[in-house]
Amino acid sequence: VEIFSTNAVWVNGPNSGTLFAAVAGGVNPYSYSWDNGSNQSGQQGLLPGIYSVTVSDGNGCTATDTDTITVPSPLTGEIVSLSPACGGNNGCVTVTGVGGTPPYTYVWPVLGITGPTACDLAPGDYYVCIFDANGCQHDMVVTMTAIPGLDVTLILTKAECPGVDNCTATAIVSPASGTYTYQWVPQPNPSVSQINSIPAGTVVSVTVTDINTGCMGTATG
Repeated sequence: VEIFSTNAVWVNGPNSGTLFAAVAGGVNPYSYSWDNGSNQSGQQGLLPGIYSVTVSDGNGCTATDTDTITVPSPLTGEIVSLSPACGGNNGCVTVTGVGGTPPYTYVWPVLGITGPTACDLAPGDYYVCIFDANGCQHDMVVTMTAIPGLDVTLILTKAECPGVDNCTATAIVSPASGTYTYQWVPQPNPSVSQINSIPAGTVVSVTVTDINTGCMGTATG
């Protein structure tokens, strides 16, 4: 004999476990004797705990099995990562379910999207519903914060003599304490704060990105 159990689901209360004794072999009819007094093949509305059943067949042969009903921990949620909005609608947040019974599904009702991650967010509060495999639901509010965008200034030096391509362009970034990458036009490489050997009359632009926050700033000269 083998017992099949279904753990109690928190949303339905602790006394929502089920048990079923599956019998193979022997001779009909079968009789069931559970340690809680039941004589049915299956039970519902059970509290967490250990349950045992003895099954007897028509020849008096018996078999016994034991199983445990547990209650999953309550479903909650937490923020896995949050990238603040930086000078626009570019914040991003990822949440995850905790407890309950995986797998989890995620719904952002106001945004009209599903999944654990929401991006392209402006500063503000965002509502997400987390569901587990048993249909338990946990609602949480995520607050998207904001940080200023990068302030980029270009310092240009002119060619020393006509026809000499030795203009320079230097990007000055505020705040100066970040770790930045630089994308120049017309010189896409290298990723440095200054480029040299620029022909006179060339329009230069640079996009600076903070590799830690994703914040960006641009300048043209």
